[in-house]
Amino acid sequence: MSSRKILFFDIDGTLISETSGEIPTSTKKALKVAQENGHITIINTGRTRALIEPRLQDMGFDGYICGCGTYIEIHNKVLYYKTIDKHKYQEIIQVLKENETDMIIEGTENIYMDLETTDPVRQKRIKEFTDRGFPIKSLSSSDLSFDKFCFTLQNTDKRDNIVEYLENEGFDYIDRGANFFEVVPKGHSKASGMEFLLNYFDLEKEDSYAFGDSYNDTAMFEYCPNGVLMANGKKDLSKIVSFVTKDVDEDGIEYALQHFNIV
Repeated sequence: MSSRKILFFDIDGTLISETSGEIPTSTKKALKVAQENGHITIINTGRTRALIEPRLQDMGFDGYICGCGTYIEIHNKVLYYKTIDKHKYQEIIQVLKENETDMIIEGTENIYMDLETTDPVRQKRIKEFTDRGFPIKSLSSSDLSFDKFCFTLQNTDKRDNIVEYLENEGFDYIDRGANFFEVVPKGHSKASGMEFLLNYFDLEKEDSYAFGDSYNDTAMFEYCPNGVLMANGKKDLSKIVSFVTKDVDEDGIEYALQHFNIV
């Protein structure tokens, strides 16, 4: 075991409050102190690289695991990248359309959504993403390029159709509840990204700490012996973590880092 630790952080509900939409000042300060103490800070997210907002980049993380392990970057150097075969793009979108889903197609530089929709719920989501500065293009864009995708089932009777397609085509998927699914190339997850970086930095599992709040953090928590669940997270995940910290808005990140004597 090393005195140097590597810290992996989910974004929404972990670094960013889902109540205020802000990053607590205590979180920023604690992560800076952790780095000053010699530890490595990594964002580990389902978001693709395109969705790492400037305010997150400004926090000075040592690196990013994006797209559930499909993209890994350390100190501005890309160490690993896995994308989806471009010959499958239109087929995937067609399957999602035929099976009545609301989809978000996610690439390294852009995300793609149905910008022509007249559905008010979808229009609201697009506006929210646009307001946050996310680079959004139409599903019909000529430069379509993506590494993963998400979808919400509008008709639950179609679930088996989509799951069969995904399994046959070599994808892994995360059921995040409420008929929302996250899909990645087979063998990729937040945990696969963690394993890659532990090998890269020559650290042991015991030197890693994972901070999260939702079901797409499950792989991260199952892999890491030092899992930290935010108090605002999914309660049943408490069974697979070593510590439940306070809510994001109650300085939960700082509290956990102090608990483990990292800061």
